[in-house]
Amino acid sequence: MKFKKIIARKAEQEQSLNFTQLIIRSLLFLLGLAIFWILLLITSNVAKKELFLSEIPIVYTWLISLLLVITLWFVYLILITGDNTLSKILRNFKLYGTFGIPSDVGLKWWTVFIMIVCLYFSPPSLYSNINALYHGVIFEGKAILSKDGRGRDNRFVRVSVESRGEQYRFEGKTKQFGSLRNKEVHITVYQGLFSKYALVEPAVMFNSGNFLQERRQEADHR
Repeated sequence: MKFKKIIARKAEQEQSLNFTQLIIRSLLFLLGLAIFWILLLITSNVAKKELFLSEIPIVYTWLISLLLVITLWFVYLILITGDNTLSKILRNFKLYGTFGIPSDVGLKWWTVFIMIVCLYFSPPSLYSNINALYHGVIFEGKAILSKDGRGRDNRFVRVSVESRGEQYRFEGKTKQFGSLRNKEVHITVYQGLFSKYALVEPAVMFNSGNFLQERRQEADHR
């Protein structure tokens, strides 16, 4: 009987030690991820003050970002927590009672929750920031934001820009670009790692209604 208690106490101590190690590994993983996130936001030019336009639908950029986070979480499960078999991974998806969730499983779900919350602090999206790590300028200057159909819902608007015979189609948020359609703005079109995107300077946005008038005045002076 005494021998069984010793074995049980030893097993409990080992389990506690393993959980402590898991907490430390998880914290180091999140710390490394946070450093990567900060460096990404510093390097990317879409996290600045300019208004953002995306070549692919914005909702798709959000979905891609979520898939990236889920993929990172599975990497965390396999490499950090040691859940390197299908049965160990499936253990994290079992239905437990309200107070019956194992502490290590709860920690893993808290980790992915923190990762998803971080998506909110990566405007306009994680995908867009990664895509902007390469930002080759295709066009920069004044152009008309022409209406190019409706967005997938009322939150978004489709616009197009024409330069040197080339037409570029983008999607933006209605509250930012709804009033700028068919107006001339200062815009920079970039080729990103995976898709094109564009930035509109907010200082110019408020004066966009005066652009055409200014150009007419310049023509009159000539």
